Amino acid sequence: RDLIYAVIVKNVGAYLIATPVVREYCADDRGDLFTLIVNEYSYDCLTEAYTKISGLHIGDVIAVRSLFRRQSLTAAQWTPRPLTSETATQSFFVVETFAVWKRHETSPQPVEEVSTLRQGRKIPLIVFGITSLVYVKPPMLRRQGPGMLFAKVFVPEVQPGLVLRRIQPGAPKAEVLHRTAAVACQWQLGPTLLEFAAGHPDVIRDLNVSPMSFAYGLEPPVATHAQAYAATFGVYALVALQTKRSDVRYYHADIEQVETVPERGTYVWFIIHTEQQTTHSKLWKKGTPLSVELPGGECLRMTITVAEQEPRQMRLGARLQSPTIDLSTIESVVLRQKPTARGDMARLAPRINNIPAVSVENNAMRTLSVISGAGALPALEPFPVNNGNLTLEEYTLSEKQARIIGTLSFNDFTALAVNCGPGTGKTTTLVLSVLSRMENTSTISLMTAMSNSAVTAAVTRLRDVDKTRKCRAVRLISNQNRETVENEHRTPLDFPVLWPNFMHSQVRHFDQHHEPLNQDMVDATIYLCRFGMLICKSLRRADLRNAAKDSPVKDLLPLFFDMYRPHFILGTCASVRSSFGQPGMDRFTDQVELVLLDEASQLPRFAFTAICHTFPKSRPVLIGDVNQLPPFEDPDIPARSSRYAVGNVLRDASAFGRCPMLPLLRVHRCPKAITELLSGIFYEGELTSASPTEDYESVLRAVNLPHAHPVVVMHHKHSHRREDTSLVNEQEVKDAIKYAEGIRSVRRDCSIAILGFYKGSVDYAARRTPRDVSVLTVDSSQGQESSSSWITRRQLFTPISPHFVTRNGHGRRSSHLVSIVDTVNQWRRHSNALRSLTIARGRHTHLDTRQSTHSLIGLSPLAAADSLRTAADHRSTVCHSAPPRSHSQRPTNQDAPADQSAHAGNLPEEPRPLSRLYKAKISLIQSVVSDP
Repeated sequence: RDLIYAVIVKNVGAYLIATPVVREYCADDRGDLFTLIVNEYSYDCLTEAYTKISGLHIGDVIAVRSLFRRQSLTAAQWTPRPLTSETATQSFFVVETFAVWKRHETSPQPVEEVSTLRQGRKIPLIVFGITSLVYVKPPMLRRQGPGMLFAKVFVPEVQPGLVLRRIQPGAPKAEVLHRTAAVACQWQLGPTLLEFAAGHPDVIRDLNVSPMSFAYGLEPPVATHAQAYAATFGVYALVALQTKRSDVRYYHADIEQVETVPERGTYVWFIIHTEQQTTHSKLWKKGTPLSVELPGGECLRMTITVAEQEPRQMRLGARLQSPTIDLSTIESVVLRQKPTARGDMARLAPRINNIPAVSVENNAMRTLSVISGAGALPALEPFPVNNGNLTLEEYTLSEKQARIIGTLSFNDFTALAVNCGPGTGKTTTLVLSVLSRMENTSTISLMTAMSNSAVTAAVTRLRDVDKTRKCRAVRLISNQNRETVENEHRTPLDFPVLWPNFMHSQVRHFDQHHEPLNQDMVDATIYLCRFGMLICKSLRRADLRNAAKDSPVKDLLPLFFDMYRPHFILGTCASVRSSFGQPGMDRFTDQVELVLLDEASQLPRFAFTAICHTFPKSRPVLIGDVNQLPPFEDPDIPARSSRYAVGNVLRDASAFGRCPMLPLLRVHRCPKAITELLSGIFYEGELTSASPTEDYESVLRAVNLPHAHPVVVMHHKHSHRREDTSLVNEQEVKDAIKYAEGIRSVRRDCSIAILGFYKGSVDYAARRTPRDVSVLTVDSSQGQESSSSWITRRQLFTPISPHFVTRNGHGRRSSHLVSIVDTVNQWRRHSNALRSLTIARGRHTHLDTRQSTHSLIGLSPLAAADSLRTAADHRSTVCHSAPPRSHSQRPTNQDAPADQSAHAGNLPEEPRPLSRLYKAKISLIQSVVSDP
């Protein structure tokens, strides 16, 4: 009771600084206890010796028994104000007697260097089992030599000033928070590398054979464990890299405006002054949970909606999640971030223990072994197609669609890869397959993807196709995540919405009949009463009222599954893994016989491994396009960790005939001219168009643009400005808005989108664009379509071109795609893409820039863009001839748009000679070499 539990937070050299673990010790009347000195006069009770400074580590927890006044200070110099981290050396008290708690030191764990993230004179390392970066001095690392390294790490037990204990009875928690606000979260302690050591031989073997562990002739249990261990190591790398900016997590902000929107909620605008607290919009991603601490100590929950960088300040918008209160009298608050991306990745870590066996009945595990080098699955017998199965649910199917739906309707396959081109009816085929399968089997079908946009699109299509509602479907999403995502990602099938409505109707029906009492109905009544959705006294049956006073036997989710008996389950990979990891849900995993993995090109290896471990007996179906965006990875992740955790599952499954593959390459929504362009450049002529010729000529004529083709490329010499790690070209955005307004005046019924590669340009455009025009980053535009798309910032001919070229083609409306390229000089770097376009069609239109008044000579303003590249740049940079191994959009719960930094590295280092541009012939793309 008389001890002060403290933690060592700083090594000054001659002495150490300690701060109490429990923040109540340091209230506004005893701020002098916030910093304590441990020096050579401090006596260790356990070792019975005076302190040796080198014997203590930052993060050590000590129990302080007594203090004494510092020799160089007098009693008159005492002050109750807490010292900051910069003035901690002026502490008033010195620890007299103390004892050190037992340290948590790991066994030798594999480590990997992150060479791109040097912090001062230290090099960051990724350590297995550690969720943050570990820093080491370069000489210590150089002494180890090349090869795989292992190290012992000391992990701090607690963080200082975070634990709330011993609040006196009657004292409100808000008062404690208010009185201790000055000492909260000032120190962030990370793990410490103690020494390098030899690793276990089995671990070295597991890492050496991964990720293709089944290709080395190991026993299946050894190979599966090796793959899971290596993938988990990669997940630790991804999670640790999310902490590279975690030291900036709380800010003082002023409330600028409070606005209440009917049926949408309350929105609050904050101003963060950046003269003394550095920040950037990159740190405040859309959808990130936010804790707002009021002056009175009360905390409100909010989610970020928008972040706008302005000179010497940042404007932040957030939506209130807590009950509405009066904020009119409050001027300043403290904002604290609560990032969730790390939790999403951690939930998708594969199993290391109790891994399902690779066997004939475990189809998913067998598929996982095949993709990891264990030969190939048997060939697929072609499903017979006739006139009788070319129509389903009032839809007329193509032969390829009928073959895919027929194959998925039965259990005559182990796994399948479906290669889908853009706009080929992938989501409709997926939904029809589930409805057809319901007629032939009573098991559960599961659809999952890495992003909410794909799941939302599948739910929407299911409700459009299944008009009779014969399919009992549920979308797995937590209530917290549902509150943070945008409105367009919320559906009527969401679990937080579906379970109360369904159980309420079941309980009401049961209450009006004289059926025998059963435990499931009692549990449902208890949950409805607990959540305030049912008043127990309103029940007619006395036995049900009395039973509802007890505790439920089953958890909510398994109870709902027992009562609802779903045919179709949808959700992101993180939501599915988290939901089926709850107690009582393991008995439903064997009932899932079909797993549809949508957007499989973006599926990382660790997520696919986790899904296979969760549903070992299911039949996985990879649905995606190998030419679309590959999986996300942090640009700073080491190459070895990337191979372990990220990879490209769809490409591995389709290569060397490992999995049977069925094509779906007939495009329905994209205009014929653009389909032919994509087919010639990216799909080797395999795409075919089912769309009629669109009337784009009249619209392009109306805005004075070339009208020979719906794709128009514009290049200019507007200058840009740098906004921290992003770029903004104001005139370029204004030109895009001008053309968008021109098309709107001609075609009132068309949808228009302005896309950008840089978050700065997107934010600038969003503040100036009319409400009927969508403004998105290229990554966040997935799953959305528009009749007219305008793409800013010169990166049109990057490997992700099929991704945003297919955003047009909305129904039977005319479709246009206009790219405003940064500078004319950049066209010299795209000769590879120009030559590819030459092959697209036999009829060529000569591209001649010599008539332009703009100069093509001289360096581009972005020629030295490598100097602008920072750790905030999310895009892996590669050239057109080598497809990227990752993309920039993190598939979080809210599909937040990516913040693009200055462009660097994804074009050839040496620009092609200007004569190549003169000789280049473009078959389908028209060029405008003039300002609007």
